[in-house]
Formats: sequence, structure tokens, C-alpha cells
Amino acid sequence: MSTGDPRGQDDELTLPDNIIGIGNAGKTAVTHYLSQDWIVERAVGGLNDEDEFRAFIIDTATDEQSTDEREVERINKNVEQVAESFGKNPDLIDTGIDYINPLDDASDRFISRTGLTSKATVETIARNDSITAWWLENNSDMLTDGYGQGVLRRRGLSKALYHASRAAKSGSDVNLNDISRNLSGSSNDRTATMVVGLGGGTGSGTYLDLAKHLTDEVTELNLVASIPGLEEKNRRTANCFAALSELEYLALNGNNPFTNIVLVPFGPAKQLSNKETFLDALVQAIIARESTTNDFTEFLNEASAQPIPKKFAPFTVAIPQILRYDVGDIREQEEAIEEYRKSKRETLDAEISLYEAIHDYFTEELGGEVGDLLTEVQRNNTVGNEQFALSGSEASSLRNRLEDLRSWIEDEDRFGSVNNDALVTWRKQLGQWIDKEQEQNSDRSQEEIKKQLVTRIPERVESLRPVADVYASEPSERKLASVIRDELRTIKLRANLLRALKVIDEQEVREAVDSAIDPDADGYIGSRQLEDRVNSLNREIDTHESNLEVLDDLEGELEDVRDHVMESWHDSVADDLALLVKLDTNADNVRERLQGLNGEFEDQLRTISQASSPDNVPAGGLSFNFDRLNEQLRDIGVDPIDGQQITDSIEQTKRAYEVWHEINNGGGLLGKIGFGDKQEKENEYVAYVDAIDDSYVEITPTGERGDFEQDFSCAPAAEGLFEEVVSEIEEKRQRVRRRIVQEFKSAISEFEAMDVVEDHRARWGDDDFDLSWPGDTGDAVPTLRDRLENLDTESADAVLEDLMADGTGYGDPGIAYVAFTDAHLGPIEAKRSELNDRIETKRQRAQVYDSLRDVVVQYDDAFDGTGPARPEVDDAQRLDATSDTDSPYVTKVEADDQLSLLQYEDIADSGVWTDRSMENEKYKIGRFFEKRFAENAITDTNMNCLANRLIETKNVGGEYTDATSTRYDGHYVGNIYMSRAFPDQEDPGDDIFQSIQDVFRDSNLHFRDGGDGYTHESKAYGAPWDLSMITFIGGIFLDNLYPVIQPSDGYLSSYDSQRAELAESVRIRHVHGVDGRDESVGSPGEGGYVYRDSMLDLEDPEDLYRLIDGNEEEIVEMLIDEYVGQTTFPSSIDLSSDK
Repeated sequence: MSTGDPRGQDDELTLPDNIIGIGNAGKTAVTHYLSQDWIVERAVGGLNDEDEFRAFIIDTATDEQSTDEREVERINKNVEQVAESFGKNPDLIDTGIDYINPLDDASDRFISRTGLTSKATVETIARNDSITAWWLENNSDMLTDGYGQGVLRRRGLSKALYHASRAAKSGSDVNLNDISRNLSGSSNDRTATMVVGLGGGTGSGTYLDLAKHLTDEVTELNLVASIPGLEEKNRRTANCFAALSELEYLALNGNNPFTNIVLVPFGPAKQLSNKETFLDALVQAIIARESTTNDFTEFLNEASAQPIPKKFAPFTVAIPQILRYDVGDIREQEEAIEEYRKSKRETLDAEISLYEAIHDYFTEELGGEVGDLLTEVQRNNTVGNEQFALSGSEASSLRNRLEDLRSWIEDEDRFGSVNNDALVTWRKQLGQWIDKEQEQNSDRSQEEIKKQLVTRIPERVESLRPVADVYASEPSERKLASVIRDELRTIKLRANLLRALKVIDEQEVREAVDSAIDPDADGYIGSRQLEDRVNSLNREIDTHESNLEVLDDLEGELEDVRDHVMESWHDSVADDLALLVKLDTNADNVRERLQGLNGEFEDQLRTISQASSPDNVPAGGLSFNFDRLNEQLRDIGVDPIDGQQITDSIEQTKRAYEVWHEINNGGGLLGKIGFGDKQEKENEYVAYVDAIDDSYVEITPTGERGDFEQDFSCAPAAEGLFEEVVSEIEEKRQRVRRRIVQEFKSAISEFEAMDVVEDHRARWGDDDFDLSWPGDTGDAVPTLRDRLENLDTESADAVLEDLMADGTGYGDPGIAYVAFTDAHLGPIEAKRSELNDRIETKRQRAQVYDSLRDVVVQYDDAFDGTGPARPEVDDAQRLDATSDTDSPYVTKVEADDQLSLLQYEDIADSGVWTDRSMENEKYKIGRFFEKRFAENAITDTNMNCLANRLIETKNVGGEYTDATSTRYDGHYVGNIYMSRAFPDQEDPGDDIFQSIQDVFRDSNLHFRDGGDGYTHESKAYGAPWDLSMITFIGGIFLDNLYPVIQPSDGYLSSYDSQRAELAESVRIRHVHGVDGRDESVGSPGEGGYVYRDSMLDLEDPEDLYRLIDGNEEEIVEMLIDEYVGQTTFPSSIDLSSDK
């Protein structure tokens, strides 16, 4: 332990050999610790190496990692510079700080959602640390999709990342697996102090496992933990309750890894605009605890042999209070402005990040009207949407913020002496802008003027030159100007978001954004509402996707039905289609042949009819090939033409002509025939005419009634003699075509698979199974009819193949295939398209909501207010006990002779404690310590966290008269006084310290009489102008911690609320026992967690009697059996086979 002094003081101060800050609270405290030059100077400027120490900060927030690493680099560089200032080689200095992010040492394989819930990776993690149960499940209460802001209060997730990091076997120099190799001090004599916030996620979730790991590596391990105020969010206070319950359980069972558990309440600092006073106090509490004598430490250790504290009362509350001398108004003003700037910078960064993220969400994710409006106003354009406007109260609030900025800038009474060019410039500029804007809008109402101011004034900032150019060589001015500009910019950003909320229809979005930008609201509620909406949409999507699977299955079966129906249609029309193809193929050829036949037939008759004598009639008949024609006709199902009849008719016509010629030309051979012969010829003529088929040939004369003298004439019996055959063919084509089309129409109009549909309807996930069959086939029938009019192939199979083609390959699907598919599968495809549209729409909405939820989750915790309205500069304080102060931790005072202090380096040199001429100052110091600090420590419940300062039984109706004791005497009070002005004494004898002791002994804060109930020490060490009193109250049991038992919003109440809300997932608030390694919690293969199920009622005589009259073992047994709750759960991943 460090004991040297860089300035030659002979004190017994000790610093922790190792200090480990975990999580945001822990790292902030430890970096603040190492940012104090007076501590660093002590460590590296001491007389030997034992003065040095190592510091570690551990966090999982990846968004803050680069900032944290820069801060570590800055601190280490400062340590080197301090070492050099003492003439030491920086390379030989062990003092320094290391940054550890457990995520750096583990790949996504271990730390992703999948990795933390996958059997393979979890078995690897579990095997490394002998874990027998796993506690995480893949839900949003337990896991997060990224670690930008750390684990977001999930203690159990932080624990898992700790083990995952160790299982990854990192090769980095400093990591959780090998942190012990980097500890400072010898292995047989070194201390370590852990600093965490018990309400957080990373620190509160990691510290206990790390402590168990380090127990054998250090001789003394202490915990300094900040605990949240009652007004903080349920997740923080519930986490704290779970952590305190676990620490109590370990103490009750003799397994507490810490020598001292020191709690420092953060509640009183919550409302401070500048939290540095809390950090100053916390740092002094760490040093004060380490610097006490061994007896003091043992009085705070419930596992020691001392009579107090007991195992059931392991908690100590530290109440650090600092009296800080102010050495000048100007310095105070400058420091106030710098504190304001730093605090404002921090809050502005958080606020701007939140507003810009929401703005980007509106313009890039949500889009629509709100995105367009924001884009326009961001360009400083006027928009005409009257709904897009601030309310009167919103405009007033922003106007007040603008006025607050103007007010302090123009406050020359307080800040007029500060030499800062940026402040001087803005003092003139801002007021001019506001006055001019008001003048230009003087005809408007006050409400309208407010609305104009809060948007128009910030717009003017955009026209200014960059601050880096204006204040190129003046960093302090540049930083202040940047804050002022960003304050104005933030006012506009907030105004635009408030206006945007007016035009957003989605209630979930409005409420989530409204709660996110309201620092007093819990954005977590809004994020949960968004998450609920996303989950609802995802459930609807799941239903739709399940219904798509039903459609897929139904489609598969209906495809078979379609194929069967289509094949049946194919079989039913195949012959007709083959005939139609033949008719189409042969029709033209037959028509040509018939035309040829008709022509030759007409020529023959014409030749005969025009002949002047039989000699002019050529011999022979028709040359036409009737066999080929008739073959074609028979092939298409048309009766053949009787070629012989036609040929015979031609031949008989010729003979009739010859006979007619003989009858009517008697001059020849006929002239020699007699009457009898003539009669015979006439009869012969008639016989020839009768033998002619009059359906083909028409002859005159007919020979009826002896008429043989007419001119001979022969002609076809009708015009277009063979057109009937052509017509018959065409009619046949039409009949066949109609049959094919009718079969097609029937096939696609009849749906006979409703039994198949009904089977799948029963599996449908909701009540919108509104499909009907057959599906719409559109103009399939006329399209097929047209197609059959224009067959251009000689193969019926090719036609059918074309009609039924499924479109695979390069061709288009056929008419019949499309129609049968539309009839059977069309309703499915339409419903599938509808469902896919719904899924896409809901996915888009879910993405929109999820994106907003990510924004809220990522930025809500960081944004907890708009920061200080102005630099806080106290008017010169009255140096008496009634003087008030904004900070409960640091009180600033001025000396009567303020100028005399300006010549000294620190308070020790000033002589305020030792110089007789400064007795008045010492008196004032005593008054502050006695009347304020002592009284605060005793009576301020927010500071000491005591529900009851005096716990005693009362004789109720003669009961409990056998009690051996009537008061709880387990409290221990220790005061450590720290200042360079104080002497270094274990039992300081100064009257001031004795008076303070009397205040405590005379108070109703009861503690054991004698040296084991109250001790005090003074340490000649501290910040240059500080005088500190750090009060430790030990021996506190859980039931007497006011923040725990406060009924309306205490830790227990918050925890119960979380249990109701999270149900089984509440185990994410726990770390001890969930891994199955504590056999007293759960059975093999089970995880579990412990918590206080009920509290002792210190107003109940029976509970008081059992507490006060029972011995330590009895009370421990009572608490474990009756008040400590346990919940077990089966391992979420079976690790029983993992060896």
C-alpha cells in the first residue's frame, strides 16, 4: 500500500494498490480519481515504489470506447509528466490506468444473440468457468442487438459477457482472464478497491464474478459502490436491490468476497447540474477508507472477529463532505463557467445526438409528410402546414431556455470580470438578435413572437464563421462559443421535433418520441410500447407466413389436381384436335382438287356441248385422280365422291350426244334408217340420258314427249358443283372446334377439389380465408378459340404440347396451361400476393418502429436533462452553520481575509488551522464541521440512508420483558478528517474533533459505547484547499436501509414491479446463483437467484425482539429461512453433458 509523500509530509496515508472501476459509474469515478493531480503526485512522487498503484476501467459501451481510450491515454500521459516533474523516469513508473472492454476479447461468435443462446458456444463458455446452468434466453428483456450503450441495465447479460470474454482466451496484455498478472503490489500484501454503481448493468453485473476471481490474488478486496436515488428509473433501483440482496446472502453464508462494502448514495447528487462535487466526495471516501487503521477496517468487516458488525449487517454507508476554500471571485467565476461548459457540453452532446437521431429517423425511416416538412425547415424554408406548429407552452418553454442563455451571458455582475472574448462577443450579439427579431415581429402576438424567436434566432448561427476560425488560438473561448452555438442549435432541433410530433399519425411513434425527448419521462416505457408493437406486427407476419405455408401446401395438392384435370381434358380432345388438324391441313388441298375436278368436268361438258359433230368430241374421259381425293376425304371423315358416277355421266353424255346427232342429222347414216330404227335411236338416247346422274349433268333435250329436236346442250347440274363438299368440311371443322372449346370451357369452369381446400382452410391462421374457385381465367376461352382458328402445324401432338406448355425453358406457357393454372392456382397466387404485400408493409412498419426503438434505447439513458441553465456561482457565503449550499458534498467558503489566501499554495501553508492569527477561520471550520457536516451525517436520511437511527424495543403490555437487550447496538461510526492542514493522528485531540464526537454521542444515532462503537482519525492529506470529513456508518443491515424499504418508490418496490413486468426474465437483474455454481441455490442442472422476499418490520415488537435479543447465528438462520427468497429455473441450455 502506498505510504510516501511527494512534498515531504510525514503522514500515514495509504492509497489502494489497485483500483478497478467497472461500468459507467465505476469508470467515471476512477478516471476522476486519476485526474486529481494531488493523488497522482502522491503516487508517483513518493519516496519509494510502494506509493504507486494500478487502475483499471472496465466497460462494455462500444460507442464510448474511443472516448474512454482517449481519456486513458490522457491520464497516462499526465502521469508521465508528473513523474518527470519529480525527476523520475516515466518508463520505470508502475502507476497508470488500463482500459478493458470485455467485448474486445470475444468474437461475435460468443457475444451475439446467437452466440449467447447457442448450445455450442455456451458450452465453451460454461466449460471455462465451471458453469453448470445457463440463464439467458433469446428475448429482448435479456439480450440486446448491440453494445453501443453497453448492456442497458441487464446485469445478467453483463455476467454472461464476462464469462464469454474469459472463455475467448484473449491474447491482449490486459484482459479479464489475466487481470491478476497486471495487479500492483506484492502477491502477499496488496489491496484492491472496486468501484461500481449497483444500479447499472456492466458494473453491477460484472463486479461479483471478478471479485470471486480476485479473492485469492489480493490480501484485501473492498467494494465502494454508488447506489441510485429513489427518483431514478426502476431498472436501476431494481438492479440495486438484487445486488444488495446477493451481497447480504453471501455475507449470511460467510462467503462475502469483500472486506468492506461501502455504499455511497448518489441520490443527493441526482439533481446537481454539476456532478463533479459528488465525484470529488466519492474519491475522498475511497482514500479515507483505505487510509484508516486496521482496527477501523475491521469494524466495517462483518466477517472479522470484532463484536460488530454482524454477518447480517455487512453494509457501511459513507457520507463524504468537503469544505472548500474559495481563493478568489474571478477564479470562482472562471471555474463556474468552465464547470457549466463541461456539464453543458456533456448534456448537449447527449441531447443533440438524441435529436439528430430522431430527426434522421423521421426523414430517412418514417418519411412521408413529416420527413418532407423537417427537410424543408432544416433548410430554413417556411412551410404552410398549420398543424406543423409549436403549442403555446412549448414555445414558452423554449423561449425560457433562450432567455436563460441570454440572462447569464449578460450577467455582468457575476461574470463581467471574466476575460473571455467569446463571452464578450455573445453578450452583445445574442441580445441584438433577439431584440431585432422582436422588433420585426412587433405586429404579432406574444405567442407568435415566441415561436419565431426559438426558430429564427438559431438559424442565424448557421451564417457565422466556424468557431475554429474565429478563436483559432484561444481554446477556452472556442469551447465556450461552441457550447453557446450548440445550445441555440439544440433549441431549434427540439422545436422542429415538437412540431413534427403534431403531424404524426402513429400513436406509438408519437408517444415513444415524446417520452424520449422528455428528460423526466422514462423512455424505456416508450421503447417497450414500440417493442410491443413490433412484436405484434411480427406475430401478424408469422401468421401470414404460416398461411403462406398453408398456401404452398394447398398449391402443391392443387397442382396435382390441375395436372389431372388438364390431362383429362387432353385425353377428351386429343382425337378431335387430331381431326381438326387434319381438317385444317387437308382443307385447302381438297378445295384445290375439287376446283380442279370441277374445271375438268366443266371443260368436258363444254366440249361436248359445243361440238359440231361427234368427231369433235375427244376420246377418253376424265383424267382426274379420284383415288387421291377420296383418300383425303375419308381421312378427314367426309364421304368420298363417286368418281365412277361422274366418269360414267361424262361417258353417257358423250353417247347421248352421238345418238342425238344421229337422230337430228339423218343425212348421214341416220338418213338411211327407217322409222323403226329412229324409234330405236330415240329410245337409246333416252336410255343414255337416264343413265346420266342428273346431280352432276343437266342435258337438253331430255327426250321427254318425243322432244329430240332441241339443240343439244350439256352443263353441270349446278354452279359450284362440289362446294357442298367444301362446306361440309368447313362445318365439320367448326363442329370439332366447338367441341374442343366447350370441353375446355367446362374443364376450367368446374372445380371439384373443394374437399382439398377445406382440409387446408382448417389450418388457416385467421379468419380471412376468402378464396373462391375456380379462379378467373380471363379471356382464355376466346383466346383458345382464336388459336384453333389458326393452326399452323401438321401435328396434333405439337398443338397440344403448345397449348399445355408450362413455360419452362425459353418458351411461353401455353393457353391451356395458363387457364388451368389460373382456374386452380389463381386464387392461391392472388392470396399469396396479398399476403406478401401485407408482410412487406408490416415488415416496413416493424422496421420503422424498431429503428425508432433503437434510437430511444440507445440515447434515452444518456439524455437525462438539458443541463445547467447557467453557471452556478454562489454569492459570498455567510460563514456560519446556517449557510446553505447547492451541493451536499462540497461547500465553498471564503476567508475573512480572502486576499491573504491568494499568496499561498495550499491550505496547509495558509495557516488556517495552526496560525493563531487565523483562529477565526479555524472557528468557522469547526462550526461547519460540527453544525453542518456532523448534523448532515446524523440526520439526513438521503445521505446516511438509515431508516432508523435508533432501533429499540418497547415494553408492550408486559411482553418481551425477558429481552437481554433493548437496543440494536451493531452500528459503528468512524469519522476520517482529511486535509493538508490537519495533523496526522489516529485519535486526534483537537477540540473541534472532540466536539464533533460529542455531537455524535449526544445524537439519536445509536452506536455501541466505547472505542468499538465510535472512532476518528485525521489525515494530513487532501486536495490543496479542501478540509474533508468522511463519516462511515457501519453495521447496517438491509432492513434498515431507507432506499430499500421506502414504500412508494424504494428499491424493493421497484424490484417487485420488475418481477411483475418481466416475470421469469427478472433473472436478468441477478448474477449470483444463476450459473448453478452456488449449490445452496438450486439443484444440479438448475440456476437460481436470491432476493429479499420480505423485510423485517422495525415497527413490529416481535420482529424487533427477534432482531435485538437474538444472537448472530439465530438472526442469520432466521433471515435465511424466513426472509430470503430463492427462485430456481432449469438451465436454458442443457449443460449436463458438458465436461
